[in-house]
Amino acid sequence: MTGDIVAESVKSGWRKALGTKIIDTCFQTQGADKYRRGETMAINDVYAAELSQCHVKLLAEFQVKANAIVPILSLSPSSPSNFSNSHLWGLLIAHHSYRTHQWQKDEIELLNKLAVHLAIAIQQAELLNNLKNELNRRQQIEAEIQQAKEKLHQANIQLEQRVKERTRELSQAKQAAEAANEAKDAFIAHMSHELRTPLNSILGFSSILQKEAHTTSKQLHHLNIVHQSGQHLLTLINHILDFSKISANKLELETQDINLRQFFREIIEIFCLRTRQKGLEFFSYISPSLPTVVNTDPTRLRQVLYNLLGNAVKFTNTGRVTLKVGYVKDFEADFEADFEDNNFRESSPSPEPSPVKKIRFQIEDTGIGIPADKFPAIFAPFGQLNSDGGNNEGTGLGLTISQEIMQLMGSQIQLESQVAQGSKFWFDLELLAVETNISPNLPKFSCQVPRRLRVPRKILVVDDNYDNRSLLVNYLQPFGFTLAEANNGQVGLEIAKTFQPDAILVDWLMPVMDGKEMVARLKQQPQLQDCLVVMISASSQSIVEPSEVGCHELLSKPVNLKQLMALLESHLQLDWLSGESTTEPDNSSILVTPPQETLIKLLELTELGDMEEIEQQINSLEALDAQYIPFIKQIRQLAASFQQHQLEIFIKNFLEN
Repeated sequence: MTGDIVAESVKSGWRKALGTKIIDTCFQTQGADKYRRGETMAINDVYAAELSQCHVKLLAEFQVKANAIVPILSLSPSSPSNFSNSHLWGLLIAHHSYRTHQWQKDEIELLNKLAVHLAIAIQQAELLNNLKNELNRRQQIEAEIQQAKEKLHQANIQLEQRVKERTRELSQAKQAAEAANEAKDAFIAHMSHELRTPLNSILGFSSILQKEAHTTSKQLHHLNIVHQSGQHLLTLINHILDFSKISANKLELETQDINLRQFFREIIEIFCLRTRQKGLEFFSYISPSLPTVVNTDPTRLRQVLYNLLGNAVKFTNTGRVTLKVGYVKDFEADFEADFEDNNFRESSPSPEPSPVKKIRFQIEDTGIGIPADKFPAIFAPFGQLNSDGGNNEGTGLGLTISQEIMQLMGSQIQLESQVAQGSKFWFDLELLAVETNISPNLPKFSCQVPRRLRVPRKILVVDDNYDNRSLLVNYLQPFGFTLAEANNGQVGLEIAKTFQPDAILVDWLMPVMDGKEMVARLKQQPQLQDCLVVMISASSQSIVEPSEVGCHELLSKPVNLKQLMALLESHLQLDWLSGESTTEPDNSSILVTPPQETLIKLLELTELGDMEEIEQQINSLEALDAQYIPFIKQIRQLAASFQQHQLEIFIKNFLEN
């Protein structure tokens, strides 16, 4: 056994053991177990006792003649008499070095009591030490927690700083993106203005020159090329502007009640002609159970169908193009069997329990087809299908715009296609059936043929561009209008005070004083309060309503002369020398009409508003056969007066009969 002397009281002159390391090799085998059991040992004479030699030798080393040994045990508080759970902390030893000693019972008891008190003191010391250690441990833990809190706090500060920096970066990126978007919009608006301004002159003057009596056929052909090229460029500009509106989330739907059968009839008539011109077959299958009148945006729906059908015709060289429309459930069966090919049948719609039904619009063709890996690309902006046929004209925005319109209408264009076999596009729309008295039949034809004003009306044209002013003046003067011109808003305002016009046509952007400021100042002139104000702008896509700029109407460049005349007639109640109303109850019975193919061509041009091309067509008819002259006269009068709606009715009457 190895141990240390931790406390000692020795009479002077005797050897001290304190600080000495005790090595007792025989203690473990001879005395340890009994001490653990709480036994004591009293030796009156070390040399007379039966001790081992190693033990005697150890005691002799410290001059011990007699000694008493009491164990110091730490006992469990719940079982103080149970030595099995005791821990031998040390030994309390009393010895005599001078002589042997007969140990008395009370001396042993005293030593036992001292051992007990020592054990208690030791346990308390250990508890205190343990408590200190626990406190130290907890303090260490608290210090570690505090350090962790500090680190967490620093991490939070750094995170907040990074968040602030990232937020600032995102804000800067957002501002940069908004600035870039504003710059893009400004660029598009500027380019629109710069392109529309010369287009206004190109289309306007080419239209006027096409009507000149002394224009030769060769010149008419060249003028037609100029006009068609201008119209194509205008279409491209409009595509880009539509795409810009979609990107800025400014494209909105304008719903109204439409006659669904009449809507399809107009589309079918046009594409019958287009496919026939290309040598293709056109088939239409329209379910008879569809409602007669629905509520939707006809302009946007027509735009999507025109694009899909136009692409089908464009990329189909042989075979057929097919339009199918019906309830989605109809497509589960072969409802084509209920129709005759290429024949639009009208029948009474079947009653439907719900006013809202999902209707599918499907376009099929036998064209070149589209590889599956190209499906996403054709819907991407400016994406085009590179075909061997070279049909890559256009902006590549048609399908992009159509898909965006469909998403705005709560649908999506779907596609199936096989290369060299054809393609199928379709979309489903939930359309509200409307109970209305709108008749599917065409109204009877009635027209008013204006030639020259009975009483001249005064119009002031304000535009800094001479060509634009000249176009409007040259167009309006033959009708009997009295014209005045100004090259900016300030001059126009002074002229208006003395000229007292019935209408003012004012450009949006001008030097010195722009159109908006001029209109605002016009409102301050009592004598001009009733004057019609039409704002003309090449950047009209940035204006939502005419009321925003204080004008009555808003026109975009290139100016649609037919639309301009319609506005003047509507607001000024123009009185024409040839304004007698003539009603033709049955034109087909007294007029000789050209073939149906020609009538369809005229109808297509009418729906497009291309009065100049109509004039060329009827000029060719007039030279072909004199018996068409009465019919041509009616067409020419309506086209010259821009009576587009009446002209459509007039032609459709003959197509029906």
